[in-house]
Amino acid sequence: MTLLLYFLYFVFFLYLFMFILRLLTPYILRYMMRRMKNNFEQNINREQKKRTKSYGDTVVEFDEKDKGNEDKKDKDFGGDYVDFEEIDKK
Repeated sequence: MTLLLYFLYFVFFLYLFMFILRLLTPYILRYMMRRMKNNFEQNINREQKKRTKSYGDTVVEFDEKDKGNEDKKDKDFGGDYVDFEEIDKK
């Protein structure tokens, strides 16, 4: 008898949970969509601000994940060295 009662409680709370979830789903989805839209707009605005540099400006950007790794001394952020040779015109 108690097993049947536990089963009925389980089914009752399961349906109650499903009913409440059905009522809350539109609000949860609306909140998530609004949050995603705001994040997308912030990313777009950030990218547009990066691109609004004056002509001729030099911008050097580093990876954010490498900023904390200051113990690595072997990194050279100066670029590649190119050895040019003079060519004599004949």
